[in-house]
Amino acid sequence: MEWINSVKPDVDAFIIGNLSDDGELSINSSQDARKEVRVALNALRKDDGILVIPTVLGCPPKLNARELSSSNYNVQTSCLTSLSSMSGCCQVALPLGTHDKCPISVSFIARHGGDQFLLDTIQTIKVATYYSNRAAAFLELASYRQAKADCTSAIDIDQKGSTG
Repeated sequence: MEWINSVKPDVDAFIIGNLSDDGELSINSSQDARKEVRVALNALRKDDGILVIPTVLGCPPKLNARELSSSNYNVQTSCLTSLSSMSGCCQVALPLGTHDKCPISVSFIARHGGDQFLLDTIQTIKVATYYSNRAAAFLELASYRQAKADCTSAIDIDQKGSTG
């Protein structure tokens, strides 16, 4: 708290309100919580597994909506968005499209230090999805040879990704 009081950084009042008067106690508690979250996520993921979760709970509120300033909304939102920062793990959010005019995305979380592994995996997913979507389009056009070739490409990419 001493640093916050002397530097006066631009920190949300919600966060400041959750700090104790004894900054040292807060730091130690935060470090303990970080270790616990990292252990829990490592247990969920197993080795080089990737945890896939929604990026946020529900539809995002409109710009300047009342929900944005509610502590309940902030707590619910931080439940998912703080996992990687709390654990030191890396996270990538991929947009999937929209539902009821609201953007939807999923987050992929990999182990601490697994940034390159996660980015390589996401790239593989994107390329395999490209071939899968293209194959579906060729099926619609009754271009079966090209659809088969694209399906084969998607399967080959998937097999390479799952074996190494």
